[in-house]
Amino acid sequence: MKIIGLRSSSDLAAKVAKQLHSELVMPEERRFPDGELYVRCDSDLSGEDVFIIGNTHTDAEIIEMILTLSAVRDYAVKSVNIIAPYYGYARQHQRYRRGEPISSQILTEIFASYSRSIATVDIHDEQTLSYSKVKFTDLHADRSIVDFYRHVDIDYVVSPDDGGLDRVKHVAEALGKKYFYIEKKRIDDRTVEMKAPDIDLKGKNVLILDDIISTGGTIAKSSAILRQKGASRIYVSAIHGLFVNSSESKILENADEIHVTDTVAGKYSDISVYQVVCDYITGTHA
Repeated sequence: MKIIGLRSSSDLAAKVAKQLHSELVMPEERRFPDGELYVRCDSDLSGEDVFIIGNTHTDAEIIEMILTLSAVRDYAVKSVNIIAPYYGYARQHQRYRRGEPISSQILTEIFASYSRSIATVDIHDEQTLSYSKVKFTDLHADRSIVDFYRHVDIDYVVSPDDGGLDRVKHVAEALGKKYFYIEKKRIDDRTVEMKAPDIDLKGKNVLILDDIISTGGTIAKSSAILRQKGASRIYVSAIHGLFVNSSESKILENADEIHVTDTVAGKYSDISVYQVVCDYITGTHA
């Protein structure tokens, strides 16, 4: 078995390879003068189960994944398996208007045609899994988050909306803490009203947990609401931290700390999902 780490997930791939005592292969990459990507896997992969760890968030990452899948085919590998910690384009998992692509479907069909299996971590919508002709597994980062906060003084775990309540409930129960969600009510096409339940938070420490932090607007508003209700310390956490346009700055206007997983590498990605990925690989390779 060999682990191939792509640039977007090189640190995570290194942790996985070390834990599994497997060779880490980092493909050679460079750009042609016109900007096109060159990829080469200069390592003998013959007879190996190969696990490629890399995101499919940006267009560049998608091309990197596709070219790597093609490069691996030059060897008589036993199997090729994709692990995309953050599976991009999953938000367009169905056609909402005539003339739109089902983005997650076409990408999944391409990836599936070059691999034996696909895995991701907490995908935006599980409809995407059904588009694969090979086994497509959605892993979950809950355990990693629970382990990280197990010894942190927290009174409440909070979901910034009702959609993430199941995740928050699971984490809160594992930590032995209380939980609630912030109610969101749409007033018009531009205005959303957010309101926390009538709970006394004075002097309390709270953890806001979401699946994705993108523009950070909802998390920033949630932090402000909880601060106004007297929360003493506010932790913000998420599975995927994208932080579009440096959105962490507005979050930290009220929140004290930000900790996200390393599905997307960044300044705040200090909760690692490597054990979740290792357990999956071990189960697949067994």
